Amino acid sequence: MEVEENIVRERHLETNKLIRIVNIIINKLGADKVRAIKEENSKFIVDIDLSDELSGFLMTVFTCLRKEENDKPGHLRFLEYSAKIDGLDISVKTVVEKIKAEKIEINFLICTPIVDIITLFRSFYDEVRTGVTRFRVRESMARRGVKRTREGKLIPTNKVQENTQNISQYGLTNQHISLLQGITLAPERRTEVLRSLGPLAQAILLIMEDKFFDKLRSAMTHSLQMLPMATEIISALKEANHPGNVSGV
Repeated sequence: MEVEENIVRERHLETNKLIRIVNIIINKLGADKVRAIKEENSKFIVDIDLSDELSGFLMTVFTCLRKEENDKPGHLRFLEYSAKIDGLDISVKTVVEKIKAEKIEINFLICTPIVDIITLFRSFYDEVRTGVTRFRVRESMARRGVKRTREGKLIPTNKVQENTQNISQYGLTNQHISLLQGITLAPERRTEVLRSLGPLAQAILLIMEDKFFDKLRSAMTHSLQMLPMATEIISALKEANHPGNVSGV
């Protein structure tokens, strides 16, 4: 029980740090805009477009801070980025400098899933609004085709994949949207939230993805745990390398 309380306490502490960073970003918009946001929030009014701009910039700043520890070139590259928030240009560098001045030190292990929750709302919202007809695959999948052997190993094929695919290739339509949640996310974002994806999204990635196979299998096992043939379904998907090979599943 004490361990759980410590975890909750740490999450609360890290969430407060993220809120402080968001406040730093908002303050860059000027005093008038800060007052307007506070007034809207007091009336439970949320500007989705502004919220999306803020959360997207928060993700960029967070990534920049995380790269400082293990990817110096990437960190320096992110420092040069800027973005428009409510029409104003704000640079990542000025926000990072303010974070360091206020000595905000982030525990990335705890903060990463929290940031994912904060920043993925708009992406899931857009899926409901515009549908999930097409989705992106990794550049490595676009450059070369691969298939998985019965032993689970990836081997190259001569067939080159497109950099996007249509869900109709899998016999699916927008009527399956509730089971395809997260399929339209950028490939690198999908792998961060595998267990939050819909089961059909996980199934498609299990066929096409050339990385994180064990994590995908674990995520789909969790999603299909109530089905008596879950293991057989996952095995069939594992051995497939093309949508046409899983129509029976």
